[in-house]
Amino acid sequence: MLVKDMKLHLAVHYVNGSDNTQTARALMRKHRIGALLVVDSEKSPTGIITSHDLLEVDDFVGTTVGLHTSSPLITVTPDDSIRRVSDLMMKQHCHHLVVVSGLEVTGMISSLDIVNFYLQAYNSD
Repeated sequence: MLVKDMKLHLAVHYVNGSDNTQTARALMRKHRIGALLVVDSEKSPTGIITSHDLLEVDDFVGTTVGLHTSSPLITVTPDDSIRRVSDLMMKQHCHHLVVVSGLEVTGMISSLDIVNFYLQAYNSD
C-alpha cells in the first residue's frame, strides 16, 4: 500500500517561524491537530512544530516557533509505501511527516493515520 492510498490531512496548517508559540498552540487547539508546518517569510517550508515540542515552552508569548521547530523537514511522497513511512517514523523518532509532490506540500501523515489505516485493513478481512 502507498501513501496515496490513504486518507491524508490535505489541509495542512502552517505557522511562520517568527510567530510566537502561543499562536502555534492556538492553531493546534482550533484545528484539533498535533502538528503545524513551519514556513519562512516567503512561505517556504522549513520544518515542523508539534504539540510535543510545545511541552518544552515556558513563555508562550516571548518564545518564537523557530526556537522549537524540528528541522530539517522530513518528507515522503504519495508513491512511498506505508511500510517505508512507518520505518522512517521509527528511525527518526517522529509522529508526523509532510507529504510532498515535487516542491508542493500535498498533505501530512501522522502515526495515528497509519494505525487507523492498518486497523481498517485488518477489519475489512
